Amino acid sequence: MLKNVLPVFIAVLMCSVAYAQTNTASSFIDPVSSIKIITSYRSNGRF
Repeated sequence: MLKNVLPVFIAVLMCSVAYAQTNTASSFIDPVSSIKIITSYRSNGRF
């Protein structure tokens, strides 16, 4: 399971970094929202 979650977490992290670069640093996506996004995707059976 960890092998499946890790690439997704890295992808979310990269998206967060790109999002922070295009916006202000205060709008940086926090880890809690990333975890919520991952859990919602997993509950929908995407991966």
